[in-house]
Amino acid sequence: MVSKTLEHTVSIEEECDWIVKLEGYMAGAFCGSKLLGIDLESGESSVLAELPGQIRAATLMESGDIYFSVKTSLYVLRRT
Repeated sequence: MVSKTLEHTVSIEEECDWIVKLEGYMAGAFCGSKLLGIDLESGESSVLAELPGQIRAATLMESGDIYFSVKTSLYVLRRT
C-alpha cells in the first residue's frame, strides 16, 4: 500500500525530467545534461555522469545498466 501523505522531501538543485531507482536508497535523477545520484535518506547528491543532452526517456535494466534516449539516439550506462 502506498502512503497518501508526504513523508520526506529531498531538494534537488536542478529541474529533473526522469528518475530511476538505483541500489538501496539511491535514486538516479536525470537533470539537464547530468545524471545525479541522490541518497534519499540523507538528501545528498553527486554527479554520476555528464550526458550528451537532455534525456526524453530512461529505464533501469535488471543488470543495473541504465538505458536513456537523447533526441534520436539511444545510450547505455553500464553498471560496473
